[in-house]
Amino acid sequence: MEEVLETTFVVLEEENLEQYKVTLKENFLTDDILKSLLHSGTLSSTLAEIIPPLGHRLQIQGGLGRKWPLENIAVTVNSSGDIELATHDTSEVPIQDIKTLLKQHDINTRTNHGSQIIGIADSRNPLQLSLRKKLVSITCLALMNKTSSTRPSTDQRRQLADCIVEQFFPYMTEDERLNLKDAFFTPSCTFQNSRGKRTSKRPSGFIQSYFVNFWQANKPIPKICNEKLEMAIEDDELSQEEFLSIQEWLKANRGPPAKIFENL
Repeated sequence: MEEVLETTFVVLEEENLEQYKVTLKENFLTDDILKSLLHSGTLSSTLAEIIPPLGHRLQIQGGLGRKWPLENIAVTVNSSGDIELATHDTSEVPIQDIKTLLKQHDINTRTNHGSQIIGIADSRNPLQLSLRKKLVSITCLALMNKTSSTRPSTDQRRQLADCIVEQFFPYMTEDERLNLKDAFFTPSCTFQNSRGKRTSKRPSGFIQSYFVNFWQANKPIPKICNEKLEMAIEDDELSQEEFLSIQEWLKANRGPPAKIFENL
């Protein structure tokens, strides 16, 4: 099985996710099977059954996508500047159709968050903080699944903000919609003051905040840290002789913690 998972194991090593080697072997997956699933658009759902963390699934899917790219995938830019990603799987809900995406989320999770968001938006009432966070979470996760990446491009994040505002708040004035789009996502930019000093501003907005938190929560542990942790666990148990020695030392060095540390 090692030979038929050669490319996949390289990806796992590059992404510091070697713990999933056993999982893939136990499920009798091979490079050929994974490549077929990737190109058919069903790899995401297959990995979801055996690898719970979404961030890890996206890392694996993105890594395999780089190893086995589709030759017929095209990226087109229309006159309005929107980016459209050609896809081979028409069964997936397009990220541009936010309302359909929310309805599908309700079906998959057996909740009514999506219908609440749609209902409030249709009644032209402001979204509660909890529902706005839920809207951002659902759409950002869908964007990551759609792009097979935990780091969608700046253009893709901006397009997501455009879709949300245009579909849920069409009744607003043009200036109001523009300000709201900036609230959802503002790309990085550089300002120049009257003295000519340049100041760079990082991306901001509700969507950017979600991704920053997601990246921090799913940041992989460096391999060297894993090795040190394993060594620490292996050396964790004390022999009876070591235990008695430490016990006697503590008896002979009683005192405040600060004093004890001085004697160490």
